[in-house]
Amino acid sequence: MLALLIVFSPLLHSQTPPNNPTLTGSAVYSNYDWTGTLTIAAGANIVFNNPVWQQGATLTVNSGGTLTITTSIQAAGPSNVYGTLQCKADYVQSQGSLNVETGGIFITNQLELNGTNTFYGNTRVTTSTQIHNGLNLFSNCGSLVTADLINNNDYTVGGNGLIHITANYNNEASEPGYIGHPLAISSTIYIWYVANGQSSSGSFGNATVSATNNSPCAAVLPVKFSSFTLKGNYK
Repeated sequence: MLALLIVFSPLLHSQTPPNNPTLTGSAVYSNYDWTGTLTIAAGANIVFNNPVWQQGATLTVNSGGTLTITTSIQAAGPSNVYGTLQCKADYVQSQGSLNVETGGIFITNQLELNGTNTFYGNTRVTTSTQIHNGLNLFSNCGSLVTADLINNNDYTVGGNGLIHITANYNNEASEPGYIGHPLAISSTIYIWYVANGQSSSGSFGNATVSATNNSPCAAVLPVKFSSFTLKGNYK
């Protein structure tokens, strides 16, 4: 029995988070657990079921790599997206920053943002994006397409980019005469939004608002991006 315990004792360490791992190829992982920086390599196609994001750990999806997360997740550290990151449930950036880099694609069912985040690539949210606090910086006509946008604080968006709201905008303007939290710091944030058949500029701050996509950032929504959906049946 002692010999067997010695032979199989390494299995006792299987739950220890690997430090700074890099994943390659095509694979499905359940309860994947990491510390340091997890890198999804170029050309990799990885699926995570119920991943465990350790406090302060970092996720980096390299250009040409794809990571699909099938469950809701609390991002407990920076998320750096150069390739494609898809979350089929709720993605909560609770600590660190979400950085969708130039050429990067981030798709999720629901998104919650805290702190400072950057949008240089293309982000698509199926249901709602909620900005709790901090500053979300767009550059090079980075884009965010979301059904609902919920803004819980003043001037949470800046830089140069496009936000397309396909359903509702909520900035806590519930009291009569109160326009709610202003959204954007700069006029080079272009809002594409139609409310009740007409464009609405109330409480978007200094953003430029239009009922059509006629902004200088119109070209940032290529056909290949608009065709992305959260498809598949991962369990």
